Amino acid sequence: MSNDELRYTTIDEAQPRAPRWPATSFEPAVKAIAVGAWCTIRLSPRPRLGHCNLSVKIDEFADLSDGSRVSMRWDRGVTASWDNSDGDSSLSEAELLMHVEGGLLPDEGEHAEVRHSRSWHTYARLLTEMGVAMSAEKLKVLPYIIEYSPELQSELNN
Repeated sequence: MSNDELRYTTIDEAQPRAPRWPATSFEPAVKAIAVGAWCTIRLSPRPRLGHCNLSVKIDEFADLSDGSRVSMRWDRGVTASWDNSDGDSSLSEAELLMHVEGGLLPDEGEHAEVRHSRSWHTYARLLTEMGVAMSAEKLKVLPYIIEYSPELQSELNN
């Protein structure tokens, strides 16, 4: 597998991004300027017996000072379920955001001595392994962006 396969293309709101490998190392001046989560539909919603489900895949990323975006972790996901007994209910972006926030919590036991809303130490380790030296403390103060893919936004607007 080549290093380019999991590296994001340049940031462009209109274009969905596909993960690719980062380069083996970046210039020493390259730093993370934001971290976030790219959310896409894993399984299309299927109404059943008055309920709907929507499964979402979450790819955690870092935006870098050189304009690139790298995928740090892509093993997260959530499934939201809601009552659709009237046949006209849908899931709002805000409701999905609550589910996504829960799916982004650190794994049980991960830095349990200090309560964190994100896996900052894991992010720092993963970025450092990619050649972008960042501490957990520096990552905590960066903007955290949660983005929905165009397909997911369309599904939420239906």
